[in-house]
Amino acid sequence: MKELAAGRTVTMGAFQLSKTGLAYKDRQLSWKHVERCRADGGFIFVKKRGESEPWAEVIYRDVPNGSLLVLLCEHMRTEAGASA
Repeated sequence: MKELAAGRTVTMGAFQLSKTGLAYKDRQLSWKHVERCRADGGFIFVKKRGESEPWAEVIYRDVPNGSLLVLLCEHMRTEAGASA
């Protein structure tokens, strides 16, 4: 959390988190456009606001500290005012 607050990018598996948003592969999504991050059925899902399909879907075990990733994503999107 301190790294993000200091403006640094944090890498967790295929995801990069920053103060401004989330990056996955070659795509970026601002926190205000993240509808939800969740772990379910062995996967981590990132849902983009207004989309029916997940913006990102990754096998949970492929993300070091997957539960921390979900918590950080939810915290950052809430801080950005993107409440569900």
